[in-house]
Amino acid sequence: MGSPALLSDFHKRSLFLLSFFFVAFGQPAWNVPFSMVAGCIGYALFWYALLQLPERRFWVTVAWYAAVQAVHLSWLTSTKYMGPLIFLVYAFLLFSMGLQFAFLTKWIRLPLRWPQVLGMAGFWVFMEVAWLLPCTGFPWDPMGLCLAANRFSIQWASVWGIYGLSFWVVLTNLLGLRALLLKTKKNWAIWATMTLFPYAFGAIHQAVWESKLKEGKEISVALVQTALTPFQKDFIHSKEFVPLLVQWDRILTYLRNTGSSQFDLIALPEGALPGGAARVLYSLDVVREFWKAHFGETAEADFPPLVSPYAVKITENRWEVSNAFWMQSLANRYHAEVIAGLEGREEQRKYNAAFHFFPKGQTIDRYEKRILVPMGEYLPLGDWEFFSNFAAHQFGVADSFDAGVRAHVFRGVYPMGISICAEETYSHLIREIRQAGAELFVNISNNAWFPESKLALQHYDHGRLRAAENGVCVLRACNTGVTAAIDSFGNPLHVFPGEKAGVLSLKMPIRFHPTLYVWWGDLTIFLVSIFCFFGLLVDRFWKKKLLEYRTLD
Repeated sequence: MGSPALLSDFHKRSLFLLSFFFVAFGQPAWNVPFSMVAGCIGYALFWYALLQLPERRFWVTVAWYAAVQAVHLSWLTSTKYMGPLIFLVYAFLLFSMGLQFAFLTKWIRLPLRWPQVLGMAGFWVFMEVAWLLPCTGFPWDPMGLCLAANRFSIQWASVWGIYGLSFWVVLTNLLGLRALLLKTKKNWAIWATMTLFPYAFGAIHQAVWESKLKEGKEISVALVQTALTPFQKDFIHSKEFVPLLVQWDRILTYLRNTGSSQFDLIALPEGALPGGAARVLYSLDVVREFWKAHFGETAEADFPPLVSPYAVKITENRWEVSNAFWMQSLANRYHAEVIAGLEGREEQRKYNAAFHFFPKGQTIDRYEKRILVPMGEYLPLGDWEFFSNFAAHQFGVADSFDAGVRAHVFRGVYPMGISICAEETYSHLIREIRQAGAELFVNISNNAWFPESKLALQHYDHGRLRAAENGVCVLRACNTGVTAAIDSFGNPLHVFPGEKAGVLSLKMPIRFHPTLYVWWGDLTIFLVSIFCFFGLLVDRFWKKKLLEYRTLD
């Protein structure tokens, strides 16, 4: 295979721009058709134009892919709640990802043989996995995300997860590049076959399992979207703070407006209310009158016993109650299990947690978030006082949460696996919950920190991938974001419209099915990637030896 036919400067620039638009906007959150093109030939168009350059290929590649990531991660440019230091984080990510893609591109050598194509796909998997290592990891923008744009291609994740999708995108684009270079029917046929394979697999996979699965138990669900800004939730520092009783009045009004008197499950978002679960913040007398105003004179029967963590006796005639008191009352009123994101405390430790309340229950279950967001929930390098003080001032972080240590399943109407906010983007973490026995995933999130951006939609696409990978339905309750119900194939069933406040009320049959990804996790794609990359090294070694032999001959 020789060099590609020479292109004019105009055609080279056109290919660079065309490939940029396909790939930069080739995410489900941006453009579905562009996503499908990016997944099969968007990168190939860039590589084809790049091979026309006699020099500076490496830095052109860095700049091109950094520009692509500038679009994908454009939500990081929001400084309303983050401060200007977020631009340094943004620039670091763009440059680092540009370097990674440039290192991948350096492996392109003509002729493009199968060991090279497979080895480069394996190499890229390890480039993406490397982003799990710094701090708590950054798995936000895997290349395979573009295959989540279609209801059939997303099923390919049920075999080998998101990293398998990324492997396939690199593989298919390299075959597209080979077809562009050789221009033979055979190579175009190979490329088309590999491009269409995930879609064909997905159609068959979904049809087979839909025919086998029985209708699961239908549960009645209320997903509460509170739609409050960080300033409206900050009752210590902000003048925009919405009083707690007003926040509760809105929540109860949204639920009453559904017209339902009973639910199986009510889910409230991460950080549903400030002040934590057990801290007493309300006068019982005020809550009693408030509750009666909403539910009638006999509504006091909904209240739990006046014991910890629900209430504290202040004086002989005065009791104060906590958010846990409200949540338990809510569970009792609607005969529903209630899941809510609240701050949890234990001795000197503080957690971003999800609490599980049962109707008339005597115990409260809790899950502590395991993956914390740097700057938002903890300060990395906290032992460096100068850095921690500077970062705390720039990002407005008063103190840090402690990380949870285990996967946990709430045992209720269905065994429910809980993830909090960005944890949903970690495929191995959600698989652990499935292996622990979860038959339904519930994600509680707060995407308000980056308003008017694609963050919420990208986060939602990760939720769809987790459903497809594990064959489990997903319920998402967001403060702001995409509050939704997703079936076990990653397809949306119900989506709450827009960023307004309210309740998504729905009835949902819970169905789940086994997947290969749950069985073998990321191990398979890692082993395949190692084998393919080792094959590339061996091929290059023998190619070099052969060249030396011919030179000596």
